[in-house]
Amino acid sequence: MTTVKYRYESYDEADNRVDVLSHMMDLRHETAGGTALGVRYALDSLSGATPVGTYERSDPSVWKFAEIEDERRSLGLTIEQKIDDYTLAFEYVHSIESDYISNSFALSGKVELFDKNTVISAGVAVLPDTVVATPFTMLTEDQDKDTVDLALGVSQVITKTTVFDVNFTYGRSRGYLSDPYRQISQTDTFLVDTPIGPFPITDTFDYAENRPDERTRMALQLTGRQLIDPLHASVVAGLRWFGDGDGIRSQTFSLTWNQEVGDRLILSPFFRFYNQSAADYYYPSLTGTGIVTTGANDGTSPHYSSDYRVSAMQSVSYGVGAEFRINEMMALSLKFERYEMAGQSAETPDIFFPTAQVASVGVSLTF
Repeated sequence: MTTVKYRYESYDEADNRVDVLSHMMDLRHETAGGTALGVRYALDSLSGATPVGTYERSDPSVWKFAEIEDERRSLGLTIEQKIDDYTLAFEYVHSIESDYISNSFALSGKVELFDKNTVISAGVAVLPDTVVATPFTMLTEDQDKDTVDLALGVSQVITKTTVFDVNFTYGRSRGYLSDPYRQISQTDTFLVDTPIGPFPITDTFDYAENRPDERTRMALQLTGRQLIDPLHASVVAGLRWFGDGDGIRSQTFSLTWNQEVGDRLILSPFFRFYNQSAADYYYPSLTGTGIVTTGANDGTSPHYSSDYRVSAMQSVSYGVGAEFRINEMMALSLKFERYEMAGQSAETPDIFFPTAQVASVGVSLTF
């Protein structure tokens, strides 16, 4: 059996912020011997304006934005082998853009127990990445970033209509972990010697952000799936807890309702809420913090970042998806999503946090 999928997605932030256009192609072929081969290709085009984390020298209330434009191409290869109740899979993904090169090697396996009522899965992924120095980054030479991710999961059938999943992940990254584009401002007053004596001068300086060169993270995901036969529907609810060594703690709640409409159409309205605390090193600016920096961003102390993505924040996303099966071979899918992000600290400007519309359309063909 062979399945071919294509999906086009548009991510459009309001106020001329970042736009991302994505094309994704997925090919999977399964043999009678239990072997599955997969190829996935994705092309993402990014453009628009994003805050760099600094403000104007003449007016600290005016924050700077930078125009970005880039392409990201990724190619993934997967081989999967099923033997009785066991499945073993290997995946390699290569991704490249002008400022980042990523290679991911992943090995995973799962076993089905108790008449397939229990499924235990585990996996490990190694990512030896490279942050590429460009004329637009804060880097003078390429930097290494190495990541190892571990995953363990259990899926349990509770009743004929209820399934419960538990998934735990642990990851560790080392190397250059800062954003090479992000900077942070500091306004300070210092004395300059003149012929008539010391004279105070106030000025603003911009420094490259400097995050720790090591990060550990853990996440626990609980998911429940309930079939509701009288309504020809099912509901999927999820809770996720996340924490890392940088002080970020987050909670995510998601809910999806899948409703059959006739024999061919499934409508899936969904809602997601996300809450996050700030990283230990997050500051909107260095002004008034007492932090003395030489401007180095090599991961050594002191650490600081004005990136709104590591600030205290909340986000909600909601929308609806639809899948229409044309016949036994072909299906169409549509999805529309509204995404809204808001800061939870008065020190962080509201202008940093985007809202976006996300729309996608896809087609799948099985033969």
